[in-house]
Amino acid sequence: MSQLELFSGPHLPMMRCLASLEGGDVQAACEALGGVASADRDRLAALAARLPAARAAREVHAAFEAALSRPGPGDIPTETWFRFYARRVAASLDAGPASRFRGWSAAHFHLVAGDAAAALRSAQRQVAASRDGWAGLEAARVAWAAGAPGRAARWLMVACLTDDDRLAPAPPRLAAADATALNPAPAVLPRLPAPVEDLWGEVEALALPGPPSAWVPAVGIIDGVFSPSLLGWSADLRDSGLDPAAAPPAGEPPSRAFLRALLQARAARAAASGTPAGYGESELAARRAMRRLAPALLARYLARLGP
Repeated sequence: MSQLELFSGPHLPMMRCLASLEGGDVQAACEALGGVASADRDRLAALAARLPAARAAREVHAAFEAALSRPGPGDIPTETWFRFYARRVAASLDAGPASRFRGWSAAHFHLVAGDAAAALRSAQRQVAASRDGWAGLEAARVAWAAGAPGRAARWLMVACLTDDDRLAPAPPRLAAADATALNPAPAVLPRLPAPVEDLWGEVEALALPGPPSAWVPAVGIIDGVFSPSLLGWSADLRDSGLDPAAAPPAGEPPSRAFLRALLQARAARAAASGTPAGYGESELAARRAMRRLAPALLARYLARLGP
């Protein structure tokens, strides 16, 4: 195709339409196809008529489903439709950051719509609005994808400490919709970084009591995947049920009690690093607590210390 042909010809209306959809402007996309009779133009016209009045996520979804169910072949790729749909659903969900729609939160929709900055802001609101473990885990997934690994690791550890249910490392699945273009391609959400996801398998192999996710922070710190400094005092950590500076509460779950002892052992070892023995009674007391709670995990800790 010559340079002159690039700026003229029948492909131009669709190019303008796709650019408008990627920019989130349904009216401009509709106008781009204004002189072209096609199923895509009819779908865009239906969306342009219904979307302005759609506020809640279900209303946005209904507008898209009705428009995309119109018969006839089209030229707009399924991926473009889904990214545009995700952008509009995310905007409708951001007012309630703890809510989920079709199995995803607003942060997920922002992420697949291609707006990493908006996804990270939405993840932050999600964590602030909900203490549920799933909210922190999914915020962490988004933060890793958006290039904020420190924040991501902290959110994930607090989520695992907060939730007494089993948290799975695999990305959530979006419930299927009637219109194919409203369903994402497989594996559209990123997985957790491999060293982090592998922690679940490591915990499973140790056969520790309670849900594996509850032990992920301790194993991650022992294996060097997480920095213990990420568990410094904060409201997030206090609300998780673990305050390393406070006395342990009655009936504390073994996973949190072990993590508390692990942090104490590390702190005591650092404080005694200049002594002849290299450790003191405080570290030995913490190790005794770790042995009582999870002998196999204490052995793992000691092996990582080296000679």
